[in-house]
Amino acid sequence: MESKVKLECSSKLKKYKVNKSALKNIIKMIVEELGIKENVSISFAILSKPEIQKLNKLYRKIDKPTNVLSFLIDYEEGKRLYGEILICPEVVLEQSKKLGNNFNDYFILLFIHGILHLLGYDHEKEKDRLIMEEKEEELLNKILQNLKRQVIELCLR
Repeated sequence: MESKVKLECSSKLKKYKVNKSALKNIIKMIVEELGIKENVSISFAILSKPEIQKLNKLYRKIDKPTNVLSFLIDYEEGKRLYGEILICPEVVLEQSKKLGNNFNDYFILLFIHGILHLLGYDHEKEKDRLIMEEKEEELLNKILQNLKRQVIELCLR
């Protein structure tokens, strides 16, 4: 049985809008690639630096803005996976410039990163970090190839 994918999107920053269809396609590709059997429902939001800093402090005890946060809300093996992914494009833009990355590619990588966290991947231990980074890169390359780099548009209004 094929997994169903549901995505809810919101943006707290008026200058950014999200291509919901593109993000949903990314989730579908990841679900298919990883053989996920559960129906996947993700709530995605774009937050400002102060908003994500507040949540980062509350949940991770780190008092600074971060690029992405993800939270597993509900999971039942073989049935459903429900999670939330929060991204701060201001931090993503700063980091992508610092690292010399393309903003959209880096944004997609962080979205993948958030999904992998929902699926149980972690990067606290070196061994786990390497596994997660390898999977992120593999998925990013497939997504960019399959969707011919027209994956997502974060448009400035």
